[in-house]
Amino acid sequence: MDVSNNTVLKVLNCSNNNLSALNVSNNTLLTGLYCDHNNLSTLDLSNNSNLKVFMCGYNNPLTKINLKNGNNSIITDMYANNNQNLTCIQVDNVTNANTYTGWLKDPTASYSTNCFLSVNEIQKQQFKIYPNPVSEKMIFSEKIGAIQIFDSTGKKIISIKDCLTELNVNLLPIGNYILKGKVVSGNPVTIKFIKK
Repeated sequence: MDVSNNTVLKVLNCSNNNLSALNVSNNTLLTGLYCDHNNLSTLDLSNNSNLKVFMCGYNNPLTKINLKNGNNSIITDMYANNNQNLTCIQVDNVTNANTYTGWLKDPTASYSTNCFLSVNEIQKQQFKIYPNPVSEKMIFSEKIGAIQIFDSTGKKIISIKDCLTELNVNLLPIGNYILKGKVVSGNPVTIKFIKK
């Protein structure tokens, strides 16, 4: 579906199709987008600063959504729930996103201000943690510093400046977490882990 020439389009309902890609970057006047029940893996809505309603819950193989459009506060309804593979929703402000009442997502998805790593960053990321899932002590494949651990809602729960090769996580509640930090070479690391 090519809507790139529909520059005055305000509402797009393309639910219940087999769309594998959707580009609405030219549709800057878009206020409503409904794309449930498709085959979409990523969505970039960063150019859609007039968006008020976004419905893409239910049965898409989405892994990431970019909602960082500089105007998240006007989005009254955001349904990204029931997308089992969705891990990250990029937003203007994580704290605000967690307080918006009309926003729904699965607990396995988290809000972040940067979900989309470049190809170079992904290729450089050889860092590993084990065991994963972990019950007590997490061991790192190399020294890592500036460690931050976020829970599944995107809330930062641990911050450590020291460089470590292991970390005791036995006091964390059971759940899904994201670890961010920098290895000794200076490369950033972002990795998911499960506390059992």
